[in-house]
Amino acid sequence: MTWGPLQTVNHSYECTFILELSIQGGNPELLRWVEEKTE
Repeated sequence: MTWGPLQTVNHSYECTFILELSIQGGNPELLRWVEEKTE
């Protein structure tokens, strides 16, 4: 599966939200980097 580029979308919703996704696995070096950058 390939993903397209990220998009900025303006919408009329009054309330913003935060989406949390669980990472089940992946490249150990990448996962360490993500953890370091998001602490």
